[in-house]
Amino acid sequence: MPLEQYPDMPMVDPDDDSLARHVVWHYRYDPQRRERRDVTVAAYDDDAEYVNQLRRLQADLADRKGRGEAELVERISGTFKPPGCDAEQRRTRAEWRGRTKARVRKRKGKG
Repeated sequence: MPLEQYPDMPMVDPDDDSLARHVVWHYRYDPQRRERRDVTVAAYDDDAEYVNQLRRLQADLADRKGRGEAELVERISGTFKPPGCDAEQRRTRAEWRGRTKARVRKRKGKG
């Protein structure tokens, strides 16, 4: 479900890490990556808009499941991301990778 399918509510850029945003995800099969994953559907700066859209999409998905048009494992969910959240996650992952690589080098006698 691309972001363009939901023009009825003002959205913010889900990747703009300078904003506080409520992000809506659809767990589904992603044909580009050939895997099931949380696909970003929309992001809102207003909690009421987020909750309204989340409920609407959940009801729509339930209807589609009832008609056999969606997989039973699909779900609509979301989260609140404060400013800087994505940068913090990238920093944490980089630190973890650095520690992991150091442990591997140490085991191999190279560090």
